[in-house]
Amino acid sequence: ETLRARLQELRARRIDLEKLREEVIKHLKNIHNRITLRRKEARDMWKKKYFVEKKKTPTLEEHVLLLKTELDQIHKRTIQTIDGEAKHATQVGYTKEADVGNLIVQVTRTHHEIQDIRHQVEQAKLRLTTDVKLR
Repeated sequence: ETLRARLQELRARRIDLEKLREEVIKHLKNIHNRITLRRKEARDMWKKKYFVEKKKTPTLEEHVLLLKTELDQIHKRTIQTIDGEAKHATQVGYTKEADVGNLIVQVTRTHHEIQDIRHQVEQAKLRLTTDVKLR
């Protein structure tokens, strides 16, 4: 009798533990599904923002290109003006002023080239960053 009672008690306990195990598994699956859903939503949100910004990029690039062209034209006019003044100063006999004008032209050209190189580096960094994020 005592063995049967003990066996019944152990069976009941086993059934209770199995139910508890199933509830815990169900709860963990629920948590896992919520985490997966949050990750998916975050990824989808990032993709959506990325594509919205990507749509804006061509118009911004066109605007940047237009401004860069305008800057180049202003830069060329400035250099031509300084060059002309330096040549005129040389003809008149002001060689020191002409040398200063030539130095200013060289500095301006170098500064402009440095800006171009910085812009190219920034573009390369952006491309690398987006490539890494897309992987």
